[in-house]
Amino acid sequence: MRNSLYTNFYESVKRYPDRVAICTEQKQLSYLELNNRVIAIATNLKNYIDDTQSAVGILLSRSPDLIASILAVNMLGISYVPLDVTMPEDRIHYIIQDSDISVLITDESNKEHFHGKTTVQIEKLCETKKSYIEPQSGKYVYRIYTSGSTGNPKGVVITNHSILNFFDGLDEAIDLKDVSRMLCLTTVSFDIFVLEAFYALHCGLSIVLTADGIESNPKMISYYIEKYCADVIQMTPSRLRMLREYDKNLTCLSKVKVLLVGGEVFPSDLLHELQNKTSAKIYNMYGPTEATVWCFIADLTESNRVHIGQPMKNVSYKLVGDTEDTGELYISGECLAEKYYNNQELTDEKFIFSSDGKVRYYKSGDFCKRNSYGELECIGRLDNQIKIRGYRVEIEEVENTICSYDSELQCICFPEGDHGLICYYVYENKLDQTELKSFLSKKLPAYMIPFKFVQITELKYTINGKIDRKFLKSHIQELTVMPENITEKVVVENPEFEKLARIFHQLNNQYNEISLNTSLQEMGINSIDFISLIVKVEDEFNIIFEDDKLDMTKFPDILSLFSYIQQQTNKTR
Repeated sequence: MRNSLYTNFYESVKRYPDRVAICTEQKQLSYLELNNRVIAIATNLKNYIDDTQSAVGILLSRSPDLIASILAVNMLGISYVPLDVTMPEDRIHYIIQDSDISVLITDESNKEHFHGKTTVQIEKLCETKKSYIEPQSGKYVYRIYTSGSTGNPKGVVITNHSILNFFDGLDEAIDLKDVSRMLCLTTVSFDIFVLEAFYALHCGLSIVLTADGIESNPKMISYYIEKYCADVIQMTPSRLRMLREYDKNLTCLSKVKVLLVGGEVFPSDLLHELQNKTSAKIYNMYGPTEATVWCFIADLTESNRVHIGQPMKNVSYKLVGDTEDTGELYISGECLAEKYYNNQELTDEKFIFSSDGKVRYYKSGDFCKRNSYGELECIGRLDNQIKIRGYRVEIEEVENTICSYDSELQCICFPEGDHGLICYYVYENKLDQTELKSFLSKKLPAYMIPFKFVQITELKYTINGKIDRKFLKSHIQELTVMPENITEKVVVENPEFEKLARIFHQLNNQYNEISLNTSLQEMGINSIDFISLIVKVEDEFNIIFEDDKLDMTKFPDILSLFSYIQQQTNKTR
């Protein structure tokens, strides 16, 4: 009976036992081998849990055992809580405590960090036993944590029924004829991993599972796509632009048959470029985590305009605003999350019922309009939630975390294009930005940490006592404090360094002076700009960046980048 993530997978096992289910650089597993792995893990895991436990945490590197562990937990009728190994440790600890995890599946490299919880190493769970357990039909499939406005992430509870409805909706909306392999690039802590892994298994496809830490490395992404012939790919527009910066002709996508684009606004110029440079079917995907991954899909393969199309199977909506064709998007249907875990107040605020009590809606916070073709277009946000390179960020979470550094510190953050956030702060003392960034790195993912901190004289408030964001955004320059004692900048008078400085000016001409001790983030360089930077540097200096250097985190400041350029230049002489 198909009533859970695992039983849905098992239907594919029966149909395609010998087909490759997962392929990585190290190994590949057939559907039957993967199922045997799932049964072994579930059988051994059952010894560590009892009827009072409702969630198991999973903190594993990217490998077939990550996918097998999720299926095993589901087989036992228990929710899984995905934890990314790259998350700050404080964030992992918060999620573990808030989600009431009592058992954590981990590995040798991570086990010592989590005291007070039962940690089980995956190697031990994979020991084969000649026993079998019947799949249990639990209601919930996962509790996944997204950015929250209170300063801590919030757990979204999704049911097995919603996941299966999502799969059925994808079956109806997407043409997967003649495809065989889906790229799985997304971290497990984001819900679109569910599509890349488990919808792929639902369809009998092979998962091309990438290694840890390559999501910002366009060369490695291209490598996986081309080597393993991935013909179904899901990506954010930001990641596609990063690929384009690395490979202007997008040759790595030449054999891709289905391209799923989502997570942020899909620029029309990017759509037209994809239409011209690939033969793939192009779908625009929309949906908040609270509506189970995606809930709207638009086929844009031959479209000359960008929209999010129509709701998927068993999904409905209404627009709440001044007219019937514009307003906040309210989503209803079988896609909706059950609740926010341990947060009834927020659940009641975001999930509401119609006046007759018959229809339950999720208030998305997205302002939308219905065009003359009946298609939905997403215009913007009604609150302070933003997307940074496809990642959902509540600005208040960032601000509250920054202010927790010191009770005297006050701040407001604004997004700056694709670069990330700028923090404007009020502080009587001298702010040690290095120490603050170190503090933030233990609590926030890197993409949520502002790339620049600017002191201002004061914050302005509305008559209701709230920070006046609208006023501050338009008057921030007037309130900016000109620093009296600027940290000494190490500027180099060197012809080679001047060539590098000119490249930076081409990318971002607002900086008149480039210093060795300036970070790339302070220069306003994001992961997409970094790839453009590499292309220009390789051309100007006649060098090649090594694969592991195609990641801007490898270069904490201009000095480290310039030193590497000199090192590579010396090799070619």
